[in-house]
Amino acid sequence: MTAPDVQIRAYPAPRCFLCGTEGAVLYRGLEDRLFGTPGKWGVRRCADPACGVLWLDPMPFPEDIGRAYQAYYTHAEKKRHRNPRLQKVFDSARSGYLAQRYGYPFNGNKMVEGLLGLLIRLHPTRRASLDFDVMYLPHKPGGRLLEIGCGSGKLLEFLKSLGWIVQGVDFDSRAIDRAREKGLEVRWGTLQDQRYPDNFFDAVVMSHVIEHIHNPEGLLRECHRIVRDRGQITVATPNAQSLGHRVFKSDWRGLEPPRHLQVFTAPALHSLIEKVGFSRTKLLITSRGAQEIYVASQAIRRKLASSKPNALDRAMAIAFQLTELGAGLVQPDVGEEIVMIAWK
Repeated sequence: MTAPDVQIRAYPAPRCFLCGTEGAVLYRGLEDRLFGTPGKWGVRRCADPACGVLWLDPMPFPEDIGRAYQAYYTHAEKKRHRNPRLQKVFDSARSGYLAQRYGYPFNGNKMVEGLLGLLIRLHPTRRASLDFDVMYLPHKPGGRLLEIGCGSGKLLEFLKSLGWIVQGVDFDSRAIDRAREKGLEVRWGTLQDQRYPDNFFDAVVMSHVIEHIHNPEGLLRECHRIVRDRGQITVATPNAQSLGHRVFKSDWRGLEPPRHLQVFTAPALHSLIEKVGFSRTKLLITSRGAQEIYVASQAIRRKLASSKPNALDRAMAIAFQLTELGAGLVQPDVGEEIVMIAWK
């Protein structure tokens, strides 16, 4: 499937959707260099330093934005091929780490997995990846979980294997088909369309979804309504203040016009989470995916059709991630990803 030829309609959006402050123009004339959606887009930054959120101006109309997803990657299932022995070691290390960190059961030899799990704790980006694999959720067998923007169901499938009773929702009908082929309970449409009961889920998670939503406040309010008392919500999203954005600027992979309607800063997302009623919050900024961000941003900068890296790119990506980790010791907001965990 290729991107459509029809232009997406859009409207002016000069003011910040969170605080109403007029935004300063940051970029002009951006194009969709990932999936080829027609159009040119600008990005504004909120002039309030306590907010700093980025957003598209012009802003695509909600009824047209689906045209930007006709060639999107959630349709396809990406599989990572590892050496079987290496995969076995990885699975054991993951099992050990998740058992120690979140209380999930060991899968095999408790001592071996425990030792491998301890080694994972010494590797910050691998640790962040495994935290992300369970969306920072403690073991809760029989707990009811909803993933918003579940795509083809990869995360749901894994969490189901750990004992969660999972459901998903997505507006991509082809991704929904892939998820249903796995036997997952998923629904098509927006979260609000589903009309879930009050206090229904023990956990609600969304991975890189909120930046795609026209009304993020409305989405989070609905999450607050459907999650149980003391239930958890986990939100992961690109970080507008990341080192990648500072280095690559308009070529930064995290901008992704016109699908990323806004890109949050940590203070802006924290403020919004508290505004909708969540009482306890925990904010994390990680360098998970920094190597991939580097490679993809370089490809955008070079106007390459593919982001497949050569040996030099891979080495530079590792160096970039190490630099970001080091910089994070003195400036904690430079990681590529914001993770907001909140409890009702």
